[in-house]
Amino acid sequence: MKLRYFAALTFLCWCFQLGQANALGWKQCYSQAQCGSQEFCGVGENQAPGTCRPSDWWPITPATTKDTSTGVYGSSVFAIGGGAAPADNKPSPNPDFSGVCVIISNVPSSATANSQVIATAVCDKRGTYRIALPPGDYLLKSRRDSNNKSEVVRVKSGTFQWGDLSVILEAP
Repeated sequence: MKLRYFAALTFLCWCFQLGQANALGWKQCYSQAQCGSQEFCGVGENQAPGTCRPSDWWPITPATTKDTSTGVYGSSVFAIGGGAAPADNKPSPNPDFSGVCVIISNVPSSATANSQVIATAVCDKRGTYRIALPPGDYLLKSRRDSNNKSEVVRVKSGTFQWGDLSVILEAP
């Protein structure tokens, strides 16, 4: 390979890495220390590294813990999608999903112990939530779904773990 082609390829790869890390917002993180002051390290489902996410998009619920670098974030929406368009062709108003939306309990360490509600997360109008929690295992339950959709989440130090409790029903 000629030196100039190698140099051009190296430059393009380097520029793509800069664009990926900064301009496109794909900056990977393993802990909160790698994110900026207006970001948090959010780890998706079954992912080792997370990505630095903007804090203002995911408002934080006040919590009992002082460490705001660890916790859970996600979405808790109950909506009906699909179906025929309204006959009058008027756009429907955006729904308001704000309010208490997630009940958080500890996961008992033995079969005889009872789980105990330790916090509730508040969603914004979009149905997104974020709450600081100490590292540990938690049971998240939706307050939006009559079937009480739930998910067990393991929170690791320095990151926010994804907890999606959304239910979207498709109408015919």
